Amino acid sequence: CYDIRFPALFHRLSVLGTDIVVVPAAFTVPTGEVHWLPLLQARAIESLVYVVAAGQWGEHAGGRRTYGHSLILGPWGERLAELPAGPGVVCADLDMIRLAELRQRFPTVQHRREL
Repeated sequence: CYDIRFPALFHRLSVLGTDIVVVPAAFTVPTGEVHWLPLLQARAIESLVYVVAAGQWGEHAGGRRTYGHSLILGPWGERLAELPAGPGVVCADLDMIRLAELRQRFPTVQHRREL
């Protein structure tokens, strides 16, 4: 789940032609409440990819609690499907034609430069 904090990884996947990035994570509740959604949305938007994020949920040894909130985001950062805290399954239809259109209208992946 730490990988979500590195935009370059998602950028590289997009350059390689990735359309869907799956992010498994075990964010603790305090971190998840603040970082989970904004980080996922940023990665989806920056790289113009669908993000399928599986968030571990529950209470674990030593009292550690994980946030859950599994979700699927579109390349515009919009929530296509989301679970509240708790166990479950999340599903959504992914429109690959729309993804191609967005990438054509906003070729940000090709325009990105090293500084």
